Amino acid sequence: MTRQRPRKCRTCRQPFKPANSLQSACSVPCAIAQGRKHLQRSQDMARKAQRRETAERRVKLRTRRDWIKRVQVAFNAFIRERDKGQTCICCDRPLTAEAIGGGFDRGHYRSVRSAPPL
Repeated sequence: MTRQRPRKCRTCRQPFKPANSLQSACSVPCAIAQGRKHLQRSQDMARKAQRRETAERRVKLRTRRDWIKRVQVAFNAFIRERDKGQTCICCDRPLTAEAIGGGFDRGHYRSVRSAPPL
């Protein structure tokens, strides 16, 4: 059997002589702390995997109506950027991007509710 070289404890970073090649902590309290840290890390990884799986399932459960709502929000943001600084097509008043939902959003000629295909 070969003699082990001195190592540094993974927990407290103090040098120690290991009793065997698998020993990574200098004392029982350091080994307990190291075990708790490892347990916490594995639990965190399990929680992340669970959240990822839940998010994937949630995406798969989206209905057509959910997708239409998401696309409408993205499209409205694009149109606001495109029409920034222009005037309304109906009344020639300036469109205000700052007053989203308040002033005129992309004009007021036809609303989405009155014309769903828009």
